[in-house]
Amino acid sequence: MMTETPLLATAVPTPGGTLAFVVTPEDGVVRAAGFEPVGETAARLPEPLLARGVRELTEVDAAADPALGAVVGAVRRYAAGERGALDAVPAEQPGGPFFHAVWSAMRAIPAGRTASYAELAAAAGNPKAVRAAGSACARNLLAPFVPCHRVLRTGGDLGGYYYGLGTKRALLEHEGALTPTPPVAELDLGLELDLDLQRDLNHGRQPPPPANVRALTSYRTSTLGRPGGDGGDHG
Repeated sequence: MMTETPLLATAVPTPGGTLAFVVTPEDGVVRAAGFEPVGETAARLPEPLLARGVRELTEVDAAADPALGAVVGAVRRYAAGERGALDAVPAEQPGGPFFHAVWSAMRAIPAGRTASYAELAAAAGNPKAVRAAGSACARNLLAPFVPCHRVLRTGGDLGGYYYGLGTKRALLEHEGALTPTPPVAELDLGLELDLDLQRDLNHGRQPPPPANVRALTSYRTSTLGRPGGDGGDHG
C-alpha cells in the first residue's frame, strides 16, 4: 500500500544553516523541517508517519526525485535570494483549529516583514490568545516553511527560536527584515575606541585622536562630558 512506503528526507544549505526536511512521497507534502540533522527532524514526526520509516537522500539525488525535487528547488531558490520561494511549498502538521489558524497566519507574513505575537493572535482570529499563539510557534514542526522566525516580541525583540537566535537573525537578515550585524572586527574596533577614550577621560586628559577617528572622538568627548550624553544611563 502507498501509505506503507517510507518517507523521504534530505538537507539543503541555506543562509540560516543546513535545512533538513521530510516529505511524504505520495504527495510531496513537507511533514517536518528544521535547521538540524535529518535524523532529529525525522524523530519529531507524528507517530503514524514515523512508523513508516524515513529514507534519506543526498541533495543531488533528492533534486532528481519526483517527490523531493520541487521542494529542493524551492529551498535552493530561497537560499539564492528569492525570498518568497517557500510560500507555495505544501506543508502540513497536526494540531487543533486555533493552532492551524496561527500557522496559516504565519504563512501570510511576507518575507521581509515581521509580526508580533499579539498581531499573530489577532490575525488568527483571537486577539486575547497571545500566549496560545506563542505556543503554536513553539510547536511548529515546519520551520521555515511555516515561518515562525518572522514573529517577534512587541517592541521588536527577537524573542525565542527553537534553532537559536543566531539562526533566527540570519533568516531575518537574509529576507531583509533586519539590518545585517556588523563584522566582529568592526565591533572590536568600536569597543577599543570607547575604552581608550574612557580611560583618558578618567585621567583628566584628552590626547589628540588619530586623524581617521578625529570626528568620532570629538563627538564622544562632547557627549560623555555632559549630563544626558551617550555615557549616561538611559535606563
